[in-house]
Amino acid sequence: MTGLDKRKEERLLRAVKDLSKLPGNKRCADCTEKLPQYVNLTFNTFICTACSGIHREFSHRL
Repeated sequence: MTGLDKRKEERLLRAVKDLSKLPGNKRCADCTEKLPQYVNLTFNTFICTACSGIHREFSHRL
């Protein structure tokens, strides 16, 4: 990984971390579990581990 790629990755990770701190993203979008650990790229939502398994069954991108 080049320095540019690493900086881009760090910037993207920081953006996701900042988005996860917004009030609407502090709970799973599906079941309201606290502190979701996954991002559903199909719907652009934060989801918990349990719900991420369900979304994978539907071939959603996480």
